[in-house]
Amino acid sequence: MNYYYITGTSRGIGRAMVEYLLSYERNHVTGISRSGGIKHERYRHIPMDLSDPLAVKEFRFETHKQAQ
Repeated sequence: MNYYYITGTSRGIGRAMVEYLLSYERNHVTGISRSGGIKHERYRHIPMDLSDPLAVKEFRFETHKQAQ
């Protein structure tokens, strides 16, 4: 299985990348954007404003904690 983190998934290139990656069954995608995401069984959405340094720091901490 392949796992991807894609930013800006609510529209444009980010959304197109998610749709492309999900067209392959071995791919799982985590999307990050301020607004809603795509409904798909292999997609997880994280609502976050990447211009907020505190939000990014908390995300990094939580991701690291989950990996342990």
